[in-house]
Amino acid sequence: MDNEFLFSQETALKDDDEHAPHWKIALIDDDEMVHKVSVMAMKQIHYAHRGLEFIHAYSAEEAKQLLADHPDTALVLLDVVMEENDSGLKIVEYIRNVLKNPFTRIILRTGQPGYAPERDVILNYDINDYKEKSELTADKLYTTVIAALRTYESLMRLDKSRDGLTRLIKSTNHLFKAENLDHFVTCLLDQVLSLTGMEKNAFYGRASSVFFSVLDAGNQPDSELRVINGIGDFKHKHGQAVKDLVSDDIMQHILAVQESQHCFYSCEYSLIIMNQPSNNSIIYIEGNHLQPDQVEQSLLELLGSEASIACKNVKLNDELDETLKEIIYMLGTLAESRSGETAQHVVRVAHYTALLAEKYGLPHYEVEMLRLASPMHDLGKIAIPDSILNKPGKLTAEEFEIMKTHTTVGYQSLNISDRKLFKAAAIIAHQHQEKWNGKGYPQGLQGEQIHLYARITAVADVFDALGTQRCYKPAWDIDRILTLLKAERGEHFEPKLIDLFLDNLDEILHIRKQYQD
Repeated sequence: MDNEFLFSQETALKDDDEHAPHWKIALIDDDEMVHKVSVMAMKQIHYAHRGLEFIHAYSAEEAKQLLADHPDTALVLLDVVMEENDSGLKIVEYIRNVLKNPFTRIILRTGQPGYAPERDVILNYDINDYKEKSELTADKLYTTVIAALRTYESLMRLDKSRDGLTRLIKSTNHLFKAENLDHFVTCLLDQVLSLTGMEKNAFYGRASSVFFSVLDAGNQPDSELRVINGIGDFKHKHGQAVKDLVSDDIMQHILAVQESQHCFYSCEYSLIIMNQPSNNSIIYIEGNHLQPDQVEQSLLELLGSEASIACKNVKLNDELDETLKEIIYMLGTLAESRSGETAQHVVRVAHYTALLAEKYGLPHYEVEMLRLASPMHDLGKIAIPDSILNKPGKLTAEEFEIMKTHTTVGYQSLNISDRKLFKAAAIIAHQHQEKWNGKGYPQGLQGEQIHLYARITAVADVFDALGTQRCYKPAWDIDRILTLLKAERGEHFEPKLIDLFLDNLDEILHIRKQYQD
């Protein structure tokens, strides 16, 4: 039986994975009968639980187009002599040199070995096997095909590992450069999706996810697994409980994986748990119905390990930032307390500025930057004598000149740091007394020459100052304050900001009530 020729024997049928793609085999020969016999002999060959898919070309020109259209071809069975005596050899050069494809296995089959002597061809052309048609039995073809597919699979796995490792190195580089948790999570999700090639719906979830600030009131930590950041369909799900976003079945898998600190994969989704026992984290990715293979799983788990280290670095950086936020808050409170103000003034100003910044269209990180930096607007008042700062009557011209210096003192005090938060606070301290019409101080800046952070803070500060009692005046009622803001639209304040303030007055008043003295 083993000695019978090509069309006399079929190989045993094996079950293949219904989800796995077939191995693509290109048959290139100008003899139609060779195509039919080859298909008949190979159609039941299976390797690694995958069957074969045949594509056909009957000339060198057809073959070039076919192979260009199917770069994932695993094996080419190639005739040498077609429209020309060396057509097959030209196709070999086309595959290797033009298509730059080193992976596809090429087996020359010739019925006229005199036109392509085996030793010359093997030496001078990048082929993987050479067979004379007269010697090619079905069993020999089976052995040849399986050996070629095994080699092709190994090469592709090696290339995938190399490519994945390159992307992993780049991924961890991005992760370690992340400046804050939001940036870190966005980078992490992008890199995981890049490694898996999966759908663009994913989120990063974590228990005890509430980050606290001294400017926040009423928030309490919880052990609920919540979304920290997401992309795709989960982009706007920040803070939501994971159990409300996934099915009960998926949630059971998540809980089980959290307990074991292992990864879980399925055809519908993929889960990665980073090794942070004190702070369980999870990445959920909606799958593309193809379970990650062994290489992808290894890379994902390695990325998870590296991400865990990067996350710890980010957390340390966040803790430092939180400490700086508290320092900024305390300094702002200290400055205000010297003029009889309560701590709630800087809290209200912080929330007013954040609301206006958001309505203005600033990105989230700038909204937070302004919320945390604006309490420092009057830091320079620590250098103003009490006799001027707390004078109940109108200041003299000389006293007012001294009062003006609080803007430059605040700027000089804050600008010594290179941190973005302090730089923003320095700008606000320096420019929050400037006016849209150019009649403010200390520089007489006009319009958009005034930094947007300072323009926003000016509105918030004046609104809150007018509504509270000061040593030199009683608190104004809301109608009187709004009348002044409208009158100063385009004079003291940027018109757009006054419009936004009035359009969102209900939210402004809610903040005012929430943080009353």
